[in-house]
Amino acid sequence: MQTVVLGGAGLARLEPRALRDTLAAYVACGGTVVDVSPAYFGWEGLERLGEALSAFGQDLRPLLKVGYFRDRSAYLDRNRVEAQALRAAALLKRAPVGLLLHEADWDAWWLGGGPWAPACGRDQVAASPGIDALRDLGQAWGVSIGLAGNSAGRISAVAGWCGGTDAMIAKQVDLLWSAGDDLADRRDGHATWLAAPFHQGWLLRLEALGEARDDMRPAARALARLLEEHDLSAAQVALPFL
Repeated sequence: MQTVVLGGAGLARLEPRALRDTLAAYVACGGTVVDVSPAYFGWEGLERLGEALSAFGQDLRPLLKVGYFRDRSAYLDRNRVEAQALRAAALLKRAPVGLLLHEADWDAWWLGGGPWAPACGRDQVAASPGIDALRDLGQAWGVSIGLAGNSAGRISAVAGWCGGTDAMIAKQVDLLWSAGDDLADRRDGHATWLAAPFHQGWLLRLEALGEARDDMRPAARALARLLEEHDLSAAQVALPFL
């Protein structure tokens, strides 16, 4: 089953009326899940989002990411991981549809510091306080748990070491980038969310992308020519491509 999730990073910058209108348009298209993180909204922003969600009953549910602690030691403190998730759910006035460790490709979740490899492996992941907190909350709420990050390779490895979890990979699979094919094609019963389908706006600014990134200039120009030849925009193509 494919689901189009409404990204939360952009929502956090909207004024209350624009937020309600955006949510209403998404629901009108059949949408049911909103990507949410305290890192995007802050606590006051989550409260405003919770009020906006209330207008739609239980038709809209958050896919909640936890993390981005100011204190690095919090990543290895299951009580603080759990507390952040519970506070977010309370402000949103609803349990999430799923729980994700935000930036789970950061070593802070597994080691508290130091390099990712070779120190981090199956043993460190299996003993992660963050994963333990999510497992307990997921069981209590009856929802799935998973990992979110920007490195498909690391997220894929950790998801396997965790015994299998959902995964969200951002800026890894789109019209120009392809670094997460193993997760995109998985058949193990766990969900894979392909986030940032416009590569945080770069696919809508192909000329600027070519100027900013020498390594991407040929691909960006080729895609721009292809879209122009067929009288299409990147916005029309990016989601159907996924």
